[in-house]
Amino acid sequence: MADLRQQAKQWCLEVAGQRIHGTRGVLPLVVFQAEEQAKLLPYDSEPYDVPDWHKAIVHRDHHIYYRYAIYSAPDTTCPPGTELEVRGDRELVRLYKRGELVKVPPP
Repeated sequence: MADLRQQAKQWCLEVAGQRIHGTRGVLPLVVFQAEEQAKLLPYDSEPYDVPDWHKAIVHRDHHIYYRYAIYSAPDTTCPPGTELEVRGDRELVRLYKRGELVKVPPP
């Protein structure tokens, strides 16, 4: 893994960072060093938690199924048959209806 990281760093510095950007006409490495690098926050050593998205249909009992668990959906805004987007991460499950958050069940 250390070798892969070193190879990736070298490629970014010597290849990708030295190409003229097609839209802006500048070197990406120069833009990174001049504009972006100072805005980066220090790494907190917490691994990035990639969220998991799924679609779910509200059942007659106003519940949806996600990752082998059952979650209730708001009966006033999500009648049976409603399609919800479910976002799950390490800590929470969130229910969305057409992009709008409708419920965050307790953990």
